[in-house]
Amino acid sequence: MTHAQLDVLIQYVSEEASEAEASEGLEAARRSIEARLPLILRCCSAPHALLAAALAASKAHPLLLLLLYMKVPKVLQL
Repeated sequence: MTHAQLDVLIQYVSEEASEAEASEGLEAARRSIEARLPLILRCCSAPHALLAAALAASKAHPLLLLLLYMKVPKVLQL
């Protein structure tokens, strides 16, 4: 995927999490993001793609960035 496509994917995941958080709380947002993390990670085949996803996540939803970091700690080293 291109970085722009990753950005769009992250935005969709963020919007889904925000909707879940608004209706059911933070735990629902966490579950929503965790359900989408495997998809995001499959789309990040190279370190630069992972970095692009982390950058988009940092702008989109703080919980998304945290959960991404917990799954792939090397994001911080990039």
